[in-house]
Amino acid sequence: MTQIALHADRLSAVEHELSDAAAGLSAAGSPSDAANLAMLPATLRLDRAIAGLAGELGRVGSSFAAETGQFDTDLRASAADMNTVDEAATEALQQVASAVNSGWRRELR
Repeated sequence: MTQIALHADRLSAVEHELSDAAAGLSAAGSPSDAANLAMLPATLRLDRAIAGLAGELGRVGSSFAAETGQFDTDLRASAADMNTVDEAATEALQQVASAVNSGWRRELR
């Protein structure tokens, strides 16, 4: 059982005990104390919902970080490919320029 499941079980047990205590106080003639105690399970449920939301946000954040990391890796690979293409194009242009210059020199002689 995961830690989250263990905490959920404990919170459920506490919530049940609080409900029983609220019912006991109400039967004993202390309605204001019973009402205050009866609100605690709702507070616990809210705490669980907030914890669940925090966990989900953590998972989304981790997923986003992984996707961002992969995007960065892909972007760097693309940049490296573009540099390779740029170097090849520069080399080809230099060869064409050299051939043209060589041809002009032959024509001028």
